[in-house]
Amino acid sequence: MKEVKKEETMLAPKGFVFNAQGDLIKESNLTPLQREEDKLCKALFPMAKSLHDQMAEFKYQSMHLVDTVIERCVKEHNIIKLKKIKGTVTFLSIDGLLKVVRSIDDRIEINSNIEAARQLFDQYRDVIKRDASGDAQQWINTSFETKNGKMSTGKLIEIMNKEIDHPIYKKGVEALRKSLFVAGTKAYLRFYFRESADDEWQSLPLQFSSIEAVNPDEEDANEEVQKAAEEKIEATA
Repeated sequence: MKEVKKEETMLAPKGFVFNAQGDLIKESNLTPLQREEDKLCKALFPMAKSLHDQMAEFKYQSMHLVDTVIERCVKEHNIIKLKKIKGTVTFLSIDGLLKVVRSIDDRIEINSNIEAARQLFDQYRDVIKRDASGDAQQWINTSFETKNGKMSTGKLIEIMNKEIDHPIYKKGVEALRKSLFVAGTKAYLRFYFRESADDEWQSLPLQFSSIEAVNPDEEDANEEVQKAAEEKIEATA
């Protein structure tokens, strides 16, 4: 039989399927595991895609609504504290049970000037060898360590914020400032709730890995969910 590639036709003949390389293979040649994996992927992916689209739409709507409220508060009510674009803004429900936090953070990156800063801090570390403790020297060393090929901007900013009155250290801070630049900003929304005003805030996670899986409480609901899942898998068979 002539080898048929997926590029030649997108519809596989009855009794055949395309493999990852685009070749036609007989369904009868598939292993039981291949069949089960195929069913599972084709059952779950549409549900995951639907959820992804809903979350993307929710993100747009929620961020737009927050920005609209901020703009209205500044324009109509002259609420000065909301004029600050970057940073964190917190919104509370009147009953004190719901909280929405909007944060906008800069994404800091490092350019080639970091090498000049490193050399200056190495010089400072050598100068203080006699008088400073090993912890101070280790702190400078670890601040310039790399993880997965990247330095921690948080540790470098910590170095910049230290008030150390030494000419070499000050030159190092100046070089460090030149090496850090804002590559972009990222906006976050976080949601919190509590049962009463005296309780601690609990986070409402929206990340898939942070959400605890919960089965329906009622048996009939559980059976309905199970039946729906089975029907989805059967439909892909």
